[in-house]
Amino acid sequence: MDAVSPVEWAPIGLAQRLAAPCFQLRRGTPVRGAPPKERSEAKWEPLAGAGRPAALRYHRGPLRRFLLFALPSLVLVMALFNFALETFGLVSDPSLLARLGGAGAHDLPSWVVLGTWILEALALAALFLLAQGRDGGSLWNGLLAAWIAWVFRGPLLVITVAGLGGLKPGPWWGMVFWWWILYTLCGLLLGALARSAGLGRPRREELQA
Repeated sequence: MDAVSPVEWAPIGLAQRLAAPCFQLRRGTPVRGAPPKERSEAKWEPLAGAGRPAALRYHRGPLRRFLLFALPSLVLVMALFNFALETFGLVSDPSLLARLGGAGAHDLPSWVVLGTWILEALALAALFLLAQGRDGGSLWNGLLAAWIAWVFRGPLLVITVAGLGGLKPGPWWGMVFWWWILYTLCGLLLGALARSAGLGRPRREELQA
């Protein structure tokens, strides 16, 4: 009786979606009574294309163009949005934080505000790249990334500050809504820039070529 031909086992599921596997398990499974010489031991063998820089998961050219335009655009949108809020008097009164040791008695330095916007832009772009899929849907992925970030920037931030400082959260819920508008605009901007830059993950065939 002949032995069963070798079969290949490769990782599946989430690992296959996030990154191309570098190795596969090749082994032979003989039937009962097969001669010992026909029995093969399991061993790991490299897949075709292993060793290439597949961990990037994005084509370098479109990714570079996307980041080059996305980061300054996000900072600009945040600056304009905050300027509009201050112009129309929609910003919450900073004196509401006075009981927290005079936190609302002075404004933050300009470089701190700018650094905060840059940090937010980097975080939003990184979260968008994690959510971005192979087959389009850039606008939806942008909204998904923005709304996930808004959960921590909006409701959870207000609840945390109000809870630790013993403040009434009522006056701050209006800012939560304006932050949602801002992050929604940022998400749509990320999706539009990704689509115009041709941002997309290389397909499995390209990784193994």
